[in-house]
Amino acid sequence: MSLIRTILGLTLPLMATLVTTAASAQEGDLRPSERGSEREDETASTGFDWSGVEEMAVYGTASSLMADLGTADSVVAFDSQDLLAIGAQSIADLASFTPNLEIVTSGATTPTFFIRGVGLNDFNPNSTGAVAIYQDDVAINAPALQLGALFDVEAVNVLRGPQGTGLGRNASAGAIKLYSKKPTGEYGGFLRTDFGNFGAQDYEGAVEAPIYGSILAARAAFRFSQRDGTLKNRCGGAPPLSARAVAPAATTQAPWSICGEPVAGGEISPIPIGLAKYVNDQNNWAARGTVSFEPVPEASWLFNVHGSRRDELTRLGQAIGTNGNFCIGGDICSAPFAGVPAELRGRPSGGLLGATQGSGSTSNTGYQAPEVRARLGALAPCLVAAGTSPDRCALQPVAVRAAANKALIQVANELADDLDSAPWTGDFNRTGKTTNDTWGTFLKSELDLPWEIKVKTTSAYDRYERQVDIDLDFSPETLFHILTEDDAWQFYQDVSITGDFEDDLPLSWELGGWFLREELDVEVDNDFGGSVVSQVGVTARDYSQNTSSAAAYAYVSFDFLTDFTLDGGVRYNWEQKNLQMGIESGQALSADDFRLDDAWQAPTGTVRLTYRFREDTHVFWKYTRGWKPGSFNATASRFSGPTVADAEEVDSFEAGIRGSWFDDRFGIDASLFFYTYSQYQIFTAQQFLGGTPEFVILNANDAEVYGAEVDANLAPWEGAVWNARFSWLETQFLDFLRRDQFLSSSSTGSPVNFVEQQNSGNPLLNSPRFKVSLSAEQSFAIGRYGSLSVRWDGVWSDTTFFDASAGSGLGNQAGEKFLPDTTIAQKAFWLHNLRLTWRNLDSTLEVAGWVRNLENEAYKTFAFDGSTFQATTIFFVGDPRTYGASLQFNF
Repeated sequence: MSLIRTILGLTLPLMATLVTTAASAQEGDLRPSERGSEREDETASTGFDWSGVEEMAVYGTASSLMADLGTADSVVAFDSQDLLAIGAQSIADLASFTPNLEIVTSGATTPTFFIRGVGLNDFNPNSTGAVAIYQDDVAINAPALQLGALFDVEAVNVLRGPQGTGLGRNASAGAIKLYSKKPTGEYGGFLRTDFGNFGAQDYEGAVEAPIYGSILAARAAFRFSQRDGTLKNRCGGAPPLSARAVAPAATTQAPWSICGEPVAGGEISPIPIGLAKYVNDQNNWAARGTVSFEPVPEASWLFNVHGSRRDELTRLGQAIGTNGNFCIGGDICSAPFAGVPAELRGRPSGGLLGATQGSGSTSNTGYQAPEVRARLGALAPCLVAAGTSPDRCALQPVAVRAAANKALIQVANELADDLDSAPWTGDFNRTGKTTNDTWGTFLKSELDLPWEIKVKTTSAYDRYERQVDIDLDFSPETLFHILTEDDAWQFYQDVSITGDFEDDLPLSWELGGWFLREELDVEVDNDFGGSVVSQVGVTARDYSQNTSSAAAYAYVSFDFLTDFTLDGGVRYNWEQKNLQMGIESGQALSADDFRLDDAWQAPTGTVRLTYRFREDTHVFWKYTRGWKPGSFNATASRFSGPTVADAEEVDSFEAGIRGSWFDDRFGIDASLFFYTYSQYQIFTAQQFLGGTPEFVILNANDAEVYGAEVDANLAPWEGAVWNARFSWLETQFLDFLRRDQFLSSSSTGSPVNFVEQQNSGNPLLNSPRFKVSLSAEQSFAIGRYGSLSVRWDGVWSDTTFFDASAGSGLGNQAGEKFLPDTTIAQKAFWLHNLRLTWRNLDSTLEVAGWVRNLENEAYKTFAFDGSTFQATTIFFVGDPRTYGASLQFNF
């Protein structure tokens, strides 16, 4: 805290001095007579004298969008051109280009959101994150609805920091607000088509027209995207069963094994026929229709219907086994020891990254990717030699044995940092589908009442039906395959009343509230392949969760001096959830029913002081109290039942500057912030007695976050636009001790072995310390042939940890960490995009060529450690290099 106070104390006076100097310089560049001439020219061109107008308020379709920039700080805004340049299919694609925003996905419909290191990495259908998602001012609660296709978009605004008042449901980390284009009452539209590698086709379009004068207008839009798979499946196209050879003994080698799967002696390969040869494809469409009705200037209504369908193969990735041994503290720790110098003798450690996988495999049975096997063989041939001994290097000379252990450690570190040499190739014995059907509607109204009072309401209904069939072990074995079928509906209603007392007092106010009701039904089936895990693990869960959420808020803004504004608000939040769950376990072949009913409530609020140097430049100081209600654990076992995580609370302190200088050629938005969290919610693995590890929602007692953000824009010369976004983020768990329960292998003493996993001092999940996003665009006029523009977008992200262990995984029963530090993490990396666009003179035709992930960078988008129960680690991998061409007609 003292560090932040020192930084604020030194930085803010300097900001104020710089802004005052720049403002004076800019005002001095324009003589009073010239400023008067500019105003006279504007009056002549518009036919209206603006000289007595201090502020112009824009209502209608732009009001909500602009309100984000006016009432919130630390806002990152993307317009339609930005989204097109980075190739955004959904809001998940924005994270790479937004410092202090991380959106983690374990599939096309399962997002988790983090802003400034704060979020909840729970992928279950009943998850409620710490980042509020709004589509056209409608709160979107269900994760299955939050990754809808981006199309015909006016803007996407990322509001960083807790939202303590206004419409910010469960927004202890921030909010993401999407705005689609609305009818303008004029004829117009566009049609865009993209073609690229992997057979990519993308069509987007919209058309609008007045229906009845200026009273009734409509706009219809759509997007259809299709792409072949980017991840090759070597198990695809397997030969028929009648053509397969019987294995003389247990093996994972050809010709008996098709794609590295274990084949028992006297059996043939169990790989199914008809598997897809490529996965991670895309196939989805979305459509929207909007009608605006404005019978009089004082009243307007906006009616919308929308729907979408996703029908594609479930996203898969890489699996790297950990069922092996290596030596630490030396290079030789297995017999024979004759002739082994003392300095070479170490002790054995289990959990070797790069070994085979599966709870029952040994070092020469079980799946191991051929790229990993080849790398080990290149460094130490004895590691992959034929034979049945677990240690095939044991009888080699001492130097060879020592080199083999060094090779095991080297390959483990290489895999942790960069995965194997074929990151977009895998072996999968199940290629199930993900389908998701969504539809919804909303009605928004705005009414102007006497005394400058405005009333806004939004009523909305949304629902979805989804199925996700995933080979989550990412291998040709059946370690954990999961089939999830869920559906839900939600109803949302909000109302706000705004007004001001400008005639008597420079004060404006807003009162409002919302209500949300959601009903969710989920069925989950787990297939552990008949292993010992299937005897103790959960084979099925069937649950329903009903959620009711409501809040009321008040907001006031007071210009108590000419250049000072004090504003803020309070909100009272209430949420109730009830859960009914049935659990089936393979061990007892029985079902248990659990019921939970809980409610949470708390006040939140914001207070902010703003000093305006001039209309477009200000500094601010802000305090926010944030809150998110408790959560139910949906991955419960029969041993623990569904557990409850307490509500999360945060105190946020922030100061910053936003300004524009030199005729808007240079602008900057910068902030410093400090958070203290209590009962920070985290989704993590925990071992309970007698069962398999469970992923549960726990509370880390205390956490701390502080850092800074800078967003700068520069237009140095005609046709040039540069943007730089930078974030610095320091996060840590102040008090987070996790306790696991294992069955003791000792015949004496307690039958339970308690292992403590100390995470205090580790960074929070998905919180890279530094992140830089850069873009540069240059346009060139080419006379009567129109114009050319070149745009580059690049982002560098620091190391990102996907769990609370700082990337080293769960550890073993002795509490030892055995994975390299970057295993459950993504080390620092760059991404680059390029786009070249030609436009004709009236911009009715555009032709573009583009390439994304220019350097073909393989990077992890998510990882988790399954080594304690199935001896494997799982990695989702970002898309490889894509390129193509785009054609757009505007009319």
